[in-house]
Amino acid sequence: MITVTIIQAGNGRFLTALNERPLITTPTISPLYGSCRALVALGYADGPVQFIHAGSATIAARIGSIHGGAKLRVEETDRNGLRIVAYRPFPGLTGRLAPGDSGTPEFDDPAQLLACV
Repeated sequence: MITVTIIQAGNGRFLTALNERPLITTPTISPLYGSCRALVALGYADGPVQFIHAGSATIAARIGSIHGGAKLRVEETDRNGLRIVAYRPFPGLTGRLAPGDSGTPEFDDPAQLLACV
């Protein structure tokens, strides 16, 4: 099982690392699903992924499918609060959905994704 480390970046935002190498390099409020997208972009096979906080061995979260997690994001609105919704790329992101796919992103340049998640 893949283990991703969550690193506090301040102001309720987080970075992530895999095997002590940066995975998400831009602070985010939603490191779990963004990490799944980064793993897909880097070519990792589908399977479970677990998350720990830096300095701890306690599992903070598990996602049963990397590819399934890549299809999700956290949305916060004044009306509905926090919700888990389908992932949509931000305007200007060069990644795209694979033809005929139901939502697993396909990226030409994984390094660009890592800076945008």
